[in-house]
Amino acid sequence: MFVIANGVHNNALIFAKEVLLAGSNGDDPINTNLQKFLAIVIVTFVCQLLAFSRFIYIKISNLIAIFKISVLCFIVLLGFVAIDGARVHSSTTINTTYGKQNLSSDFGSRTGNPYQYSLAMLNIMRAFLGYENANFVLNEIRTGPKSDERRTFRRAVKIAVATICFLYVMVNFAFFAACTSEEIINQPETLIIFLEKIFGPSNGARLASSIIVSISAAGAILALTFANARVKQEIGRLGILPFPEFWCKTSHRRTPTRALLLHWIFTVLFIIIAPLDMSNGFAVISTFYSYVHTYISIMLGIALLCAPWLPSFQYTNREDGRFRPESSKLGYWLLGPLAIVYIATNFAVLALSWFPVNEQQVLDTTESTLPYFTGPVAALGVLAFGVVWWFWDRHVLRWLGYVFTVGKEKDEYSTEWNICTVHVTFQSYPDGLSYLVMPFTNEVGSSNSPSFQFLRGCFVSNGKDILTIDFHDSSFSFHAQWLHDAQCMNGSSRDATNAFCQQLRDVYIQKATIEGQDTKAAVAVFWDDGTTTRYPVSWLRVLAPIVAKQHGCVASSKSSMPSGWLVENLQIPQFRFQDIFSENVEHFDNVKGLILDNLLTDSAAGIIKISGVPVPDINAERSQKNNLVTEILKRIFGSVFQHPMRGTDETFKVTTQYKEGSARATELPNYDTSQLLLPHVDHAHYENPARIQGFYGLEGQSENTFVSGLAALATVREEDSDLFRALCTAPMAVGRVAQFYDPPLFQATVDTAVTMRPGSSDNVKRIRWHPHLTGSLLASFDTFGEARRAHQKFQEVMRRETHQLKVVLNPGDLYLWDNFRILHGRERVLEVPRTGIGQTVPEQVVADQYRAFNIRRLRQHLDEQWLVHLATSQLRDLVQLFENGQNGKSSH
Repeated sequence: MFVIANGVHNNALIFAKEVLLAGSNGDDPINTNLQKFLAIVIVTFVCQLLAFSRFIYIKISNLIAIFKISVLCFIVLLGFVAIDGARVHSSTTINTTYGKQNLSSDFGSRTGNPYQYSLAMLNIMRAFLGYENANFVLNEIRTGPKSDERRTFRRAVKIAVATICFLYVMVNFAFFAACTSEEIINQPETLIIFLEKIFGPSNGARLASSIIVSISAAGAILALTFANARVKQEIGRLGILPFPEFWCKTSHRRTPTRALLLHWIFTVLFIIIAPLDMSNGFAVISTFYSYVHTYISIMLGIALLCAPWLPSFQYTNREDGRFRPESSKLGYWLLGPLAIVYIATNFAVLALSWFPVNEQQVLDTTESTLPYFTGPVAALGVLAFGVVWWFWDRHVLRWLGYVFTVGKEKDEYSTEWNICTVHVTFQSYPDGLSYLVMPFTNEVGSSNSPSFQFLRGCFVSNGKDILTIDFHDSSFSFHAQWLHDAQCMNGSSRDATNAFCQQLRDVYIQKATIEGQDTKAAVAVFWDDGTTTRYPVSWLRVLAPIVAKQHGCVASSKSSMPSGWLVENLQIPQFRFQDIFSENVEHFDNVKGLILDNLLTDSAAGIIKISGVPVPDINAERSQKNNLVTEILKRIFGSVFQHPMRGTDETFKVTTQYKEGSARATELPNYDTSQLLLPHVDHAHYENPARIQGFYGLEGQSENTFVSGLAALATVREEDSDLFRALCTAPMAVGRVAQFYDPPLFQATVDTAVTMRPGSSDNVKRIRWHPHLTGSLLASFDTFGEARRAHQKFQEVMRRETHQLKVVLNPGDLYLWDNFRILHGRERVLEVPRTGIGQTVPEQVVADQYRAFNIRRLRQHLDEQWLVHLATSQLRDLVQLFENGQNGKSSH
């Protein structure tokens, strides 16, 4: 439907007509063949211009847009002139009254024929139809800040639509203020009579009108061609068209030349077949797409009304899964009525268009006309053809044994033109029907492809200050200065002359080449000072999302924050005690890697259970020295937390048998085993909380809880994003005094409940939460209310059955978890005496161990100096990248 019907033929025909009128005296009949020829010429010129230079094309489009806005404003001003009664007085002045004197009876000549109302409404819709074109080229629109990437587009749409609607209404007001109803009805060129009423009849008014309308039509051709070519290229890329490999290609100038050819073909076809010799021929050809659009609009409106119950609209990351509009806080209460109005309006147009009418009588002509039902019937024919094609594409081909798979997809980017383009290579089939099929799979560069190609190209900008690298899954542009600063070929440390803060001279790239293949490849950058740096492409790829600009991605409002786990989908990984203490070094190394990954990676559970723990000596364990949980943590991480008031490697314990129990229970509620212990993280009152915690059930039985802090945060963010922001920004005071130490230990800190990783607004580093030790919020007076509601909301979410895992801790049960994102608590003690032994590992110890472990994994792939400055998460990404690369898969 879009490929066939959505062209620029009507605007091209208007342009040609106005050019011919400008060159004539206005009374000569228009040669329709010459009009069609000029229309084909302008369409051909516009397509060639876009194929040659997108940069020049956009500049011309912007100039015409400014001209059109200026003309509309000028017409509006002339309307106010008409209201005031002013006009040019000369011998040729039109003496009829201004239309303002007849405004009270402007609807006196209204028709009773429904078809004419339908045609009027259709023309109004056609005038406003281009509002959605910006959605077709979102890749060309600059994204907003990470916190709101759709902001630029949203603001531009609101301003543009509001401005155009206002100007369109005011222009019509100006016409009616200057011209009488009879003059508007009897003169098809309303702008001419409008100018003549104010400035007097002259050839200049006709010439000005023709120039204004022709330039306006040319601007519409430019805007529509730019958007349509992108959409038609994407339709080709999706394999919907025959010969998809041909239509989706991009030229060496990075313009969609083949999609432009497709656009040109159907536009020219409609121009040729346009029945301009009929009185209503142009009206039919110009409203044809509007009829098609109306049918689609009705179906779209019904789909929006039914969206909450349609499977294709369901969310997988929401508890109820139901669709909710995000464009307004009113949600479906706003979308529902708007959808009903939208459906009713479009349905009315279609219904009224089927009422019989005598076209010759309506047009007051004796010339031959097309039947009144030509437009709606032709639109139905196109839709019927689309249904048949869909059935062939989706069902017949599959029934014949053809499977839709994607071979390779490549995004290219031009730093000079700021444009994203697409190349797709299609798998061919030997039996001759491959041109009808587009291969489809979710995994680009998969093992089904002939070979895995990690790097596809690189190029330097004209300014020599940007290097764009085309990886297997996306394209990124790097600052040349950043590349020069970050190079590690001569070691990871810098002397005084090489520190980037000391470098005052800008550097430029002479050229860049690719050396090697797959994940072993390197980008050799030749600098203007004669030096050369070879950057491992894998190293560049993991840093690209942080320091480079990504291309080929549509702006999205989705959060990249890890979602954590809910109770229903959690399976706690288990590791055997004997495997952890295996004397086989290689076996232990593998087990250790799995434990670290399961505890520390964002996508993992963050909690594990150790099984097969030997029967302990209860008295020895109660001494809190050299117990099982300490030995396990030291085996994995090398050392444990050293408490300032306890002995070396000594643990803490929570028991019903404390000798000084009454004192502990009064001072520290978490030691009172008779109380409910809300979900919390340990060491919340420390400046630097411990990263890993282990807890071991020695005797007795209790019901304990675990909560994924990431899942709770994701729920808060989804249900109320304002409270989520308050939770991340409102400071709180957390502290305790432990009187049972001698001297007493006073500890406190001020921090937010959620700490993000540097430079990120949704990548959580740590959750600091302990309701029993939090004194108060330190939010400002104006933000206190929202901050308090945010803390209450987070607590309420964590206590939901969907989020809070309840486990019975029996003797011998031993759990390890990430204290930064897993919260734990205690519902009740089930059996006494009950004793639990706990131990922690500091953040730095954990980071050093995991870092060293990943560097050992990577040494066979990269020189160590390239790894020194990488964050631990990036080291893990590198490990995964090499593992997937060896398997012939894409990791991103």
